[in-house]
Parts: sequence; structure tokens; C-alpha cells
Amino acid sequence: MLLARATGGSLGEVLADAVLAPLGMFDTAFRATEAMRPRLGDAVMTAPEGLAIVDPADGAFLAPPVFESGAGGLLSTLDDLLCFGRMLRGAGESGGVRVLTAESVAAMTSAQVPPQPGNVFLDGAAWGYGGAVDVDHVHPWSVPGRYGWVGGSGTAFYYLPATGRIAVWLGQLQLAGPAEGGSIERFCTAAVAD
Repeated sequence: MLLARATGGSLGEVLADAVLAPLGMFDTAFRATEAMRPRLGDAVMTAPEGLAIVDPADGAFLAPPVFESGAGGLLSTLDDLLCFGRMLRGAGESGGVRVLTAESVAAMTSAQVPPQPGNVFLDGAAWGYGGAVDVDHVHPWSVPGRYGWVGGSGTAFYYLPATGRIAVWLGQLQLAGPAEGGSIERFCTAAVAD
């Protein structure tokens, strides 16, 4: 809200101008562009009778959101998320373009709010800026220093500063709860891109 008021534009416009367009992330937005529409799939969840459509491909992401939230709601692609990860790995720079200072990336990927024991979403992790940071090795897939998040719609993005590796998982199966995030986290710890 503050960014939108300070710039006179929407959060999506601020993100596009400051980060997305300079990095070439043209398939990341709060709603599907015309170019993105043919590539959207149905969001599904597990139901007793099989898979049930939660949001059809021609559903919620075609209309502008009621509120552009910095906490979630962006659509993206594998290529764009890898580009974002490469920018983090480059300490704010990718492809010769700097969008953040090295100090900003270091702050983003460091624990800013202490761990919250009993919080099912942050078991062994703390809040950084824009994502979680693993701080304890409480699960086999926990990697202290790992930055990112598992989305409830079956997606995940992680950057591992110690190795420089980037992990992206894009699915369309909505998680039934936080416990299901572990299977995605295990995959994102093992299958990573350099």
C-alpha cells in the first residue's frame, strides 16, 4: 500500500518497473496477460472422488485482483522464477542489470523475525523479507540458510545461498495443509538448478 501511494501506481506497476521488467521477467504479474492465458492450467485439489477443480484456467487470475498483495498472488513461470533466483545469487544483479543492492539481498535472505515455535508454516524457519529462512535442521529437508516459500497452490521457490543453487517447483495441486509442504520441500532440496 505504501509503495503504491508513494509512486502513484499499483504494486504491480512498481514491481514491474523496479524489478520484473529490468530482469526480463515479463511472465510475472498479479493477473494473466494475453500471452500467459493459453499456458494457464486448472488449479486442482484432492477430493474423495479424485481431483476437483478449485479454480479453472479461465478463472480468478484473468481479472484484476481486488488487492495486489506483497504477501502473495503473483503468477509466474519457471523461467521468470529462475531469473529471480539468479538475481538473488548475483547479490541483486543478473544479466548485467542491478535491481537491488547486495545489502538488500543479504537482509532479505536473513532471519528478520525470530523463529516462532509451534507455527506450522515456520517449523525450523524464521521470516526474512519476502520469504522464510531455515534456521534449524528440524526436518531432513531443512537447510539452514535456505530462503523461499512453499505456496498453497502447489508451488515452491528456494534459493540456497551456501551453494548458490535455485529450486523451483510449479504444480497445480493445492495443498491440503502445511504438512503436505514437506514433500515439495524435499523435492526442492534435491532437484535444483545451477
